[in-house]
Amino acid sequence: FAVKFGTTQKLGYVCDQSMNTLELINKKANTKKLPIKFKNYCLWLGFKNRSGEIAKLSEINSIIFKQKIESWARKCWEYGIEPKIKISYIR
Repeated sequence: FAVKFGTTQKLGYVCDQSMNTLELINKKANTKKLPIKFKNYCLWLGFKNRSGEIAKLSEINSIIFKQKIESWARKCWEYGIEPKIKISYIR
């Protein structure tokens, strides 16, 4: 899991961080050997101050955020990892 709570703009950072983590794992640049091979990578996004819940990511009004999600998912697939997204809301 990669977890981030905040506004849509701040949630974009977790995509960048997650992509960097994927690169490190793929290049075996992590400092400790991982005990298992990753099969899934989940972004847990907590939306702050959102009026109403969203049913699909396509309902988010940020092209940059959607592009970051798409790039992260593509990188996951490239490395044989299934991307997953969990959405929560902070009231």
